[in-house]
This record gives sequence, structure tokens and C-alpha cells, in this order.
Amino acid sequence: MDLTMGFLTLPGGSEWFIILLVVVLIFGPKNLPKLGSAIGRFTRNLRAGREGEQIEDDEDLPEEPPAKARRASPPKE
Repeated sequence: MDLTMGFLTLPGGSEWFIILLVVVLIFGPKNLPKLGSAIGRFTRNLRAGREGEQIEDDEDLPEEPPAKARRASPPKE
């Protein structure tokens, strides 16, 4: 099977390494899991949309802890 489209070809091993390095530099290592999760959710929703299914968004994500409540300052008179 030929994976070329005219003059376009799929990236090789060293090219994938450079692409991964650029992605890490742009998004940072702390944001890569969030990015992977967002891409996975997108593809799952895309497939479900093509098949006509309705799925709940973020059903498999853990619940976020509540934000710290700020103490309300007394009103100024």
C-alpha cells in the first residue's frame, strides 16, 4: 500500500520526533494530558455524531474539586 498523495507523504521517524518536540515546547509538558484528553473527547464525539448517537460530554472525567471560597468583605459605608 502506497501512503503517498502526489507530492505529500507521511512523516518518518525523525520527523515525528521533531513534531512531538514542537508540541511539547508550545503546550508544555503539564498541558499534554489535557490536550490528549480533549483530542480523545473530540474524536469520540465526532464518531458518535457520524453514527447518530447522542453522548454526554465529560461523563468519564473525574469531578473537579470545589474552588476555594473567598471570604466576603463587609460592605463599606
